[in-house]
Amino acid sequence: DKFFSDNTFFFHKLSISQKNELTSLIKQYKGTVSLIYGKKITHLVTTPEEIRENGFKIQQAKSLNISVITSDFIHTSARKFEQIKAQSAKSTEQLALVPGSKSGVIETTASASIPTLTLILPSSGPNTGDFIVSIFGLEFSPGSCFRVRFTHSSGLQVEAVNYEFHASTAVICKLPECLLPPGPVSVSASNDGIHYGFPVEFLFIDTTSQLPSSTVEAKISIMHGQLQNLRRAMMNIQRLEMDLQNQLGLLTAHRSDLLPDNTQPLEEKPQASLQPKIDREIKVFLSSPFRDMQEEREYLVKRVFPQIRRLCNDRDIIFSFVDLRWGVTGVQAEQAVALLMCLRELDNSSILIGSFGERYGFCKGQEGIDRQSNEVLSRSFDLAAKEFPWVRKYGDRSFTEVEMRMILDKSYSGPEKSAWFYFRDPYYVEEVPDKDRHNYVSEGPASHLKLGNLKRDLLEKFVCRNYNRPASVAELVLTDLQQYITKKFPEDQALSKLEKERLRHQVYSRGFTRSYLPIEALYLLLDKYVTAESNTPIVISGESGIGKTAVLTNWELRHREHHPEDVIVTHWIGSTPSSSSFAALLWRLMAELNDLLILNWSIPLESEMTQQVVQDFPNWLDKAAQETNRRIVLIIDGLDKLDDRNNAFDLLWLPVDFPHNLRIILSASSPSAPMNVLKKRKYQITDLEPLDEAQRNSFVRMFLQLNAKKLSSQQELRIASSSQSSKPRFLRVLLDDILVAAVHANLDARIDQALTAHTPAELYELVLSRIESDYERHHSGGKAAEIAEFLSLVWGSRRGLLLTGEIDVLLGSQQSDSDKSDSRVLNIMHSVEDLLVECAGLVNFSNVDLRHAIKKRYLASPEKEIAVHERLAAHFARQKENITDRLAEELPWQFAKSNQLTKLRDCVADLRLLDKLYTPLHKFDLLKYWGLVEKGSAGDAGQIYTESLQTGPFPDGSVRGDLFFRVASFLEEMSKLDGALYLYEKAKELYRNSSQRLEVAKVDSALANVYSVQGLYVSAEEKLLSSLAIYLQEKGPNCVETALTRERLGVVYTALGKYDEAHESLSIALATCEKLLGFDHHQTSDVVYSVGSLYLTLHELEPAEEHFMRALKSKEAIFGDWHPEVARVVNRLGSLYIEQDEYSAAEECFRRALEIQEEKLGTHHLRVAQTLRHLMSLNEMKENYTQAIAVGQRSLTIVRAGLGENHPLVANLLIRIGSLYYHLKQPQNGKPLFKEAIEVRTRKFGATHKQTCDAISTFEELENPKKPVPVPPPPPPPPASFQKVLPPPKPKSFPPPPPGSKSGIPPPPPPPPPKYVSSQAERIIPAFMPRVVLDQILKKQQKQQLSEKQGQAPLLKQDDITQFSRDMLRKVQVDDRADAQKMFKAMVGLENTKNVKFKS
Repeated sequence: DKFFSDNTFFFHKLSISQKNELTSLIKQYKGTVSLIYGKKITHLVTTPEEIRENGFKIQQAKSLNISVITSDFIHTSARKFEQIKAQSAKSTEQLALVPGSKSGVIETTASASIPTLTLILPSSGPNTGDFIVSIFGLEFSPGSCFRVRFTHSSGLQVEAVNYEFHASTAVICKLPECLLPPGPVSVSASNDGIHYGFPVEFLFIDTTSQLPSSTVEAKISIMHGQLQNLRRAMMNIQRLEMDLQNQLGLLTAHRSDLLPDNTQPLEEKPQASLQPKIDREIKVFLSSPFRDMQEEREYLVKRVFPQIRRLCNDRDIIFSFVDLRWGVTGVQAEQAVALLMCLRELDNSSILIGSFGERYGFCKGQEGIDRQSNEVLSRSFDLAAKEFPWVRKYGDRSFTEVEMRMILDKSYSGPEKSAWFYFRDPYYVEEVPDKDRHNYVSEGPASHLKLGNLKRDLLEKFVCRNYNRPASVAELVLTDLQQYITKKFPEDQALSKLEKERLRHQVYSRGFTRSYLPIEALYLLLDKYVTAESNTPIVISGESGIGKTAVLTNWELRHREHHPEDVIVTHWIGSTPSSSSFAALLWRLMAELNDLLILNWSIPLESEMTQQVVQDFPNWLDKAAQETNRRIVLIIDGLDKLDDRNNAFDLLWLPVDFPHNLRIILSASSPSAPMNVLKKRKYQITDLEPLDEAQRNSFVRMFLQLNAKKLSSQQELRIASSSQSSKPRFLRVLLDDILVAAVHANLDARIDQALTAHTPAELYELVLSRIESDYERHHSGGKAAEIAEFLSLVWGSRRGLLLTGEIDVLLGSQQSDSDKSDSRVLNIMHSVEDLLVECAGLVNFSNVDLRHAIKKRYLASPEKEIAVHERLAAHFARQKENITDRLAEELPWQFAKSNQLTKLRDCVADLRLLDKLYTPLHKFDLLKYWGLVEKGSAGDAGQIYTESLQTGPFPDGSVRGDLFFRVASFLEEMSKLDGALYLYEKAKELYRNSSQRLEVAKVDSALANVYSVQGLYVSAEEKLLSSLAIYLQEKGPNCVETALTRERLGVVYTALGKYDEAHESLSIALATCEKLLGFDHHQTSDVVYSVGSLYLTLHELEPAEEHFMRALKSKEAIFGDWHPEVARVVNRLGSLYIEQDEYSAAEECFRRALEIQEEKLGTHHLRVAQTLRHLMSLNEMKENYTQAIAVGQRSLTIVRAGLGENHPLVANLLIRIGSLYYHLKQPQNGKPLFKEAIEVRTRKFGATHKQTCDAISTFEELENPKKPVPVPPPPPPPPASFQKVLPPPKPKSFPPPPPGSKSGIPPPPPPPPPKYVSSQAERIIPAFMPRVVLDQILKKQQKQQLSEKQGQAPLLKQDDITQFSRDMLRKVQVDDRADAQKMFKAMVGLENTKNVKFKS
């Protein structure tokens, strides 16, 4: 029954009897039938003839993935359901053998779960059938409905028989005798005989040749599998070899002279399915005694290594360091793991940096050391010797010497390591305060001797340097590391663009795999998705910092190992500067697939990574998927981190349809704009849950262990038991903060302080406090205010700041010495480097929680925020002479944020800035800026731009005519129609003087658009005919410009009532656009929309709806769900739904259109006023007059501001609102509005014009309503059942016809107030019952009387009255439905019955 209960059906071109029959059947099985063709429809039911004709409705349904079926399919499904239901009832009594079961049987079940197949043995068989196979998988439900199906690509199917269940994961069955084409087939299983799971492959062998039909494909498949098996075997052999070598080292105490010559390990080669090994890596290990070397370590960690990391980033090198500065803690002393941890980290490092003062370090038997410490040291050596046997001969040495001996003796694995050693001047001790001097002197004579011997050995094999003070060693190490990097990774050995991106993405993802607790439930969910049949993307969602990236990186690593046959491409947004650009994202996906699948196709250049890439990507992806039979898995993480420019958050760049062998895994924070789009697409969304206490405790221990740190059990418990640690980001920030602690004794206080924070943002505030303290302590003259200044400036920027040219200038503006300025900037950057990311060259914050913390700590008041924006505005304003894209993005935004409206006006009035911002991607910003300027009464756009066109400055290379036209187009979008007309005329004059006829035609079309908005359709027709004549002469009939001009002309014809001309013009335009631009182009959709508007005007609602839905689909696909073009179509759909009496759907459309227009165009745009008029009409239809007045008043305010006080639309709105007040019995409010409307029409048209007279007549009728002309007395009311024939009307009761009348029909009552119809044509429609309606009513009664005389059943029943009233009154526009109802009932003698409903 899920076929019915899970779906919604819509009937198309079926008879009423068929609809009634199918509706009852579907509802019997709990299905849903919809009368509105919308997005909820899953099945369209129609006739076979309609399916064969494949009309627009059928094509549209298919494009929306709506199943198109016939009524026979519904009946068949119902019968099949009854059969399955009967079989399931019988099967509950049957039993299936299960070996090992106590009872020997299990009951069958009618479970609807879909089984998953994992393996079939044998994997091939004869194509004649008659053999047994074993099927393995999950969720097998024994029963008579269970099926295993073999399906050939040609469509032939064979079902297995004789099922023998051995468990819910295994079944044996037989393939009956058959004859199928040889080659691969898909095998799938079903528990109910209807829903089949994801198939596995089986190979049918030709019984004569014993070869598959595609021998080459079969050989390739077999060889591919053998190659994968061989690679796995080689890796296992290499691992075994390494284990044997380690055991051999234990037995021989690492004496290499006892090893056979042939035991050198083979060169390890990575599996093809795993990520390539990263060989551009530098890992530094710091080795020194702890007590007297704290300051040196601080300089290296906080000054040298940040500079080295930046250099490595520029060279595409991964840099890391190990600083085990805590020494032997109490817990580590108890477990004696410190030495083992140090040696493990050193063994995995590439460089050792060693330093010594006068101290040697703790060792066994040292002067002054107690017995317990000696025991701990002994256990430490014993434990380390199990993994590193050679340490036994150094059992009486310090840990520091053991680390250095590992390098001296080359007792490490892997390639050769580099080592540098630095010895501090002994006289430095004299500068140390007396209270601390004991930490800097030698422990005793024995330790002094050991230190001397070690230094002598180091000097023999390595270059060792001397230094005076801790700051000096930082300079030496910095120089040595820079030289090492230059030699090992020369600049001329740069990676390609793809290799750079791949490396950075791998490094980024690897950071999430070092410390992660797998969540098996999520892993299983992703595994099921990838192996299932559906290719609809899956989305991992959750609040920021919940761990989405960690889940995907670790699942991807495991999936590569388990499924080496899959092609996996990952993209971690935010991991690289270009990763946040959706164009760069698509380019990288194409390049990676091109490389992995060895396609050797051309990939767009970086300069071409624009809209062309977005358009080409879907087709490219389809072709790439067709080139392989392997499954392709794409992972795109962090959609909410995309650069929001170019409408990235609308996800228009992400295809809607995907190849069958492609799986897409996405992630995004919720709530966010991309997540809203993903929900609308109805993707499968999985929300991540916070960590529980057990997971937190395990993560704390694992994270610290991986970083060679250790906390006491009490400290671990305090962190894990805190509720705020349930957020992975909070927990990670807390642990990262602990890692930089210089002294282990301070950990308790640091943990207590961190746990006072309740959110990640509050924790970041504590981190900022620590950074400020470190900055002041480590930089002479440094102040915490400098950190606050830098972070505040980054916060105030729109999308971040450039390090060179912006940050350095802003921070160095107070410094007279450039060297000191550069040093200051560098020191600040190094201090906060871990908090920042670099995207497209812009430095910005790593996450939104950090941004909140900075605002709260440094910018707590609005005055401080404005001050930051003012400073940034002043900085960018100094560069105003050279208008760049960067300046156009930041300068007006900063003026707006700092509320400097005068400066904002002068900024956006610059024609050079207009040239940068008036583009499809940025024009809405420009509209908002002018909205702020005009709202603050700082100027009028039309007047200011007109002056700017006289004085300049002008964009480089601009043409005067083009500039005038461009500004006029913008003013038209702002609804500044007078200014637009003036500038269009100026542009036309310039074009005409230079004999540019095509440009003149372009201006004429633009002028026609303005005239249409003003309601001057005759003038618009004249301009369009002139434009069309030029285009036909210059370009001919088959060009886009000609077609679009015909489309605009068709719209004007519709407004003028020239429907035949409109139909002809629009038909030609549509055919031309479809031919030249394609069916889905946005300009083609404009023509489709205009055709729909014509049908709506003619009250042909079904074709109108089809065209509007087609236009809406195209607009949403091109512009997204949040664009004024979409709002325009949705608005028109609302008008159509009003005609269908679907008021709720109409209101939903109008509300959506209004929301889009207010967001994109501003609250005072004329399109907003138009939507408000639609809402006004809707409320009038619903007789909600108070609400109608409210929206009408708002629309009136906008129209007055946009079109002027004397525009006809102002008068129309005044009349409509005034009439509503009279309906509400509030003439005191309506009277002034009518007087003002009469004055407007008098000034506009004259006192004797028809529209002026109509307004006066309407006002007088409302002020002095006349008694309606008496209608003939009604016949006796029929009984409730309406089964008797209504008596015919009595002609003699009619008064004499008026002069000139041809019938006895009485004259109509006085007309109510005229109604303004908001559409392409501005018309005044009298609201009285038309004579044609009365004629139809009388004809209906006469037919009824005739049928009564002939003894037939009565024709006019209650349902007939309802339907008849709706059909008749829909043919005209009736202003007052209540009067129309009353009038109609009087004609048919039903005055005393309840109102006839217009909506069925």
